[in-house]
Amino acid sequence: MPEYVCRLCDQVFSKIPEGSVDLGFRSRCGKMWKFPAGRVHCLRAVKPQPSEHQKLRNHARWHVTRNISKPDCIYCAQAKIEGVQL
Repeated sequence: MPEYVCRLCDQVFSKIPEGSVDLGFRSRCGKMWKFPAGRVHCLRAVKPQPSEHQKLRNHARWHVTRNISKPDCIYCAQAKIEGVQL
């Protein structure tokens, strides 16, 4: 079950309360909801962080297979320190 964070007030919600009204407005921050107490929140689902294995697979897919090295990639930097060719 996803968690939601309000981009207006930084509150975290485990679920959208019953009786909340979808205001039908979407923006970069998320979806606008009016809660039963009358407060308006701009909620977006919090995405789970990828595991270390998923990060390494993404690095291999985007950098190793295309033979590029990004200076801000920790895996590219680690390969450079260890002297491994990409």
